Amino acid sequence: MRSGMTLALTALVLAAAAGLTWANLRFVESNPGGNDFIPRWVGTRAVLTERASPYSEAVTVEVQQRLYGRPARPGEDAQLFVYPYYSILLFAPFALIPDFDTARAAWMTFLELSLGGLALLSLALTGWRPRLPVLAGFFLFSLLWYHSVRPLVHANPAIPVALFIALALFCIQRGRDGLAGLFLALATIKPQMVILLLACIAVWVFSRRRVRILTGFAVTLGILAGGSFLLERGWFTGMLSQMALYPAYTQPGTPAGIFGQWWGHAGARFGWGLALASGALLLVEWLAARNKGFDGFLWTACLTLAAGNFIGIPTASANYIVLLPGLALLFALWQERWPRSAGWLQAGAMLELGIGLWWWFLATVDVTGIPLEHLSLHFPLPLFVIAGLYWMRWWALRPHRKLPLEGLRARS
Repeated sequence: MRSGMTLALTALVLAAAAGLTWANLRFVESNPGGNDFIPRWVGTRAVLTERASPYSEAVTVEVQQRLYGRPARPGEDAQLFVYPYYSILLFAPFALIPDFDTARAAWMTFLELSLGGLALLSLALTGWRPRLPVLAGFFLFSLLWYHSVRPLVHANPAIPVALFIALALFCIQRGRDGLAGLFLALATIKPQMVILLLACIAVWVFSRRRVRILTGFAVTLGILAGGSFLLERGWFTGMLSQMALYPAYTQPGTPAGIFGQWWGHAGARFGWGLALASGALLLVEWLAARNKGFDGFLWTACLTLAAGNFIGIPTASANYIVLLPGLALLFALWQERWPRSAGWLQAGAMLELGIGLWWWFLATVDVTGIPLEHLSLHFPLPLFVIAGLYWMRWWALRPHRKLPLEGLRARS
């Protein structure tokens, strides 16, 4: 009986994936784009078919020819590979597809399924059990809000990295520490999204004597990096040289850079002050979470993912999809504290973020050339999550809090 259900579910997922891929292919054929995927697809194909380095000048020129029909001019996006060499493991199945439109459509299907998985993991992590209308609204919100659609249309790998981070937290919750370390290592494909969370986990791990998380991370990362050196000796210096060029052709991604562009030196100083304040805040919360169980750790981890965007590490709004579990945690805390009225709060928040962020984008987008989002969109979602988490901190971290997910065996 169980094997029959498994087969039926597998067939359903495969049919859904096939339908999504067909729809994505129709979309791709009439909507050129996927700029965040092109350098990784071209670079990985160069590795697989030509044994070339994805950081080479020849690969960069090929990418630019695809995008501009010529080499990039000064000030234009150079479209460098940038990512660690071992990221080709993620892109390889799609780089084996020779037609870019078909590869992009398949990649979009993977991203869409990852969004669904991220939404499910957000529910599992927080123990949130909303009523059916709110649950349906949450899944719809997870697929259609600005911070899902933007990385989906641009084919940004931030979505699977957010999934890896959620899987790591889920494994920590269930006591699967070695597996948690593996997913954290995979998340270093975009290191700016996970580096502060790793620091948060390291502080918590030693106090809880769960060093297998860090052991699993170190072993996996060692295998990934070591294998990369065997295949491409110069990958690390190639990646660093491309990372050094990155700020020259991209929009500012730090508070100091954004405020400095708006208000000059005074703005830059204010941005660095915000970064220092954010760093101090996180350090205090990491130390406070040392001896807490998983619920206290999850609150701190979600705060880290939100406040980390202001600490001075360059980021982009496409990476904010990783804040979806933080929103689910906030909704779960509302459900615990105000069970009768929480549905209205949750629905109101999803409407505010779902409609408000899209309105903000459309009202401020620069359409003089390639559409560019306004730098102000770096702030609304992280500020909302930080304010919401602190609003509910007293409830989330109170002693003897009743766990929302009954019967969970491995919560520490």
